[in-house]
Amino acid sequence: MKVVESAVAHIGPAYSEQVEPSLAGEAIERGLANQRDDGLHEELLSAGQKRAWDFLHSLPAGGYRLEVPAQLREPPVVARDLVRQEGERLRTQAGLSYISTTLDGVVERIDRLEHEVKDVANDLTQAMGEARTRTAEAESRAESAETSLRSIQGSRRWRMTAPFRRLGATWRDR
Repeated sequence: MKVVESAVAHIGPAYSEQVEPSLAGEAIERGLANQRDDGLHEELLSAGQKRAWDFLHSLPAGGYRLEVPAQLREPPVVARDLVRQEGERLRTQAGLSYISTTLDGVVERIDRLEHEVKDVANDLTQAMGEARTRTAEAESRAESAETSLRSIQGSRRWRMTAPFRRLGATWRDR
């Protein structure tokens, strides 16, 4: 029971609440073969498990408070590397999420701008068509006016009234 109490202090609060040291003695049936060390399964242990196993076998028989050696309390280098790599993965994932969100916003803005450019292009095309129509109408009116002017200037009446127009121009210039 004392060994279980000591081990509970090192497994963390989330797991220690599920352990009842008072029931430790009742859970072990001393006559069962799977409760004994037959040495047949040591090759299945990891290096950390092997160190813990060797430490437990080095203890003398009897009940006393178990002090776990410092080297067993420290996480193995592989665990630290995995934690560091997981932190890097999470930071990278957060960065990618930020980039993805930003990219989505940029794509939406580009789509809006493309729509606005199309609207402006349509408006300009329509305005250009209207300007061409007005230009064609103005050119037609100018051509008609020139034809009328040539017709008037080529008439007999225009030639007969030419001296009066010159006299009027001279009179106005004084």
